[in-house]
Amino acid sequence: MSTIINLFGTGIRCWICEIPMHRYNQLKEVAAFHETSVDNILFDLEILQRLGYKHWATIFAIEEINGFLIEEKNKVEIKNGRTIITKFTANQILGREAFFKLYTTKEVDFKITNRPEHKYLLIGQKEIGSYKYKVDTDNFEIEKLCFSFCKGINNENSVVTISYNGNGLKPIKTDTIIRSFFVNYISFR
Repeated sequence: MSTIINLFGTGIRCWICEIPMHRYNQLKEVAAFHETSVDNILFDLEILQRLGYKHWATIFAIEEINGFLIEEKNKVEIKNGRTIITKFTANQILGREAFFKLYTTKEVDFKITNRPEHKYLLIGQKEIGSYKYKVDTDNFEIEKLCFSFCKGINNENSVVTISYNGNGLKPIKTDTIIRSFFVNYISFR
């Protein structure tokens, strides 16, 4: 029998973009012409199409990140058939309120090679809804479940992958609506 992991709440979908400086300067010129910011140009699909882009995700994206925010109001539910194995809030994943970690976690970091003459942006959207993952096993053991999280995406912590017994799980269903957009400029030290 399959085990289902349901996530309810706010998540993010974002793209790390590596934009050549001459293209970034072109976006700045278009923004100045329209008397707005580059951020607003990035989310104006009509203007982007005139510049040859179908979507902000096609502006030199080098990686897509999907995450589920680790916060009190987000909920996690693990079910086997109709039986609920456990329910908890997303911030319990990190075990800050407990004397010991309740769930296996792994902190991950995204590596970006800083190439000269490029501008790096994190372009994304916040979504609210549900995300569903499926574990095909007859004998589900919660100890084999691992939540990988990343700190600081849009100044928030997010679960970015879920794995079971070392194998990454793919979402089988998402049902979300977009709540907001964001742009973060990535700097290197």
